[in-house]
Amino acid sequence: MKIFGSFLLIVAFLVGFVLFSIYGSSTHHETRESIWWGERGKNLIPPTAVDLTLQQDFLDHDVLYTISDSDLHRFLKQQFPKSFEREEVNAADLGKRVGSLGWEMTDQSVVYTAYAQNGTAHYFYHDLKSGQTYQVSAYW
Repeated sequence: MKIFGSFLLIVAFLVGFVLFSIYGSSTHHETRESIWWGERGKNLIPPTAVDLTLQQDFLDHDVLYTISDSDLHRFLKQQFPKSFEREEVNAADLGKRVGSLGWEMTDQSVVYTAYAQNGTAHYFYHDLKSGQTYQVSAYW
């Protein structure tokens, strides 16, 4: 019985370690292709995005990357043809930080909002000058 308890403790520790490694930390990727998860999650990130910092959770992910506005717009038009919009950032929001990766709103920022057919929401905070983009995607 004591061996079984020790075995369960080791298994619980290993499961916790794996879950923390997946969901409790950020990973860096030069391109989308080096992200190890399936196409469902990867397809929500533009294929031309570079220098990605990814933070994932069970039902969503946050990712910081660089992309041109034209590439981002083309991607959104392809992925969400009927359900995305672009808004200018309000002056009151300048300097505010967005999300857990600390993206900051500037006077060159725009926000793209997109909804998939299944109702999932995706937000793309994009700086027109630098191309730095902070994406928050929720899915199920």
